[in-house]
Amino acid sequence: MKVLKYPFLLTGLLIMLIACNDSNDEASVRDNHSIDQYPAKNTEQLLKDHKEVTKAHAVNSNDYLVAAFDVKQRHKWNLEKRKKQYKKQLKKEFPNHTILLSTDQKLIHELNKLNNQLNKGELSKNEIKHHIKRLKTLHDKKT
Repeated sequence: MKVLKYPFLLTGLLIMLIACNDSNDEASVRDNHSIDQYPAKNTEQLLKDHKEVTKAHAVNSNDYLVAAFDVKQRHKWNLEKRKKQYKKQLKKEFPNHTILLSTDQKLIHELNKLNNQLNKGELSKNEIKHHIKRLKTLHDKKT
């Protein structure tokens, strides 16, 4: 009987150690994502729901929502009209954010890189704000 008591005790101790370790990891992950990216993910989905959109990426801070999309080649002739329509739709959906919408390939690439970093949990709240400020200058820059 004594032989059976020790393996159960050891197993119970291991389970408690593992449980305590996992809860600390979850807390650190939650702290890392201080800005909720729900508006950005929703924006990406709204843009991708249009059949002519091939790529869509978005990132948001508390004040700004930066999004970029690409369309199929045959739909590029009507790009400004579509951009205006999508921006109006996004303003209705997110009235508390300043919407920056672009079709610039540089912004699409930068937003894709930023999304990858956000998914890995590599960016803090201040770093996200800094990147959005940089994206805003890229958006305002006329090339």
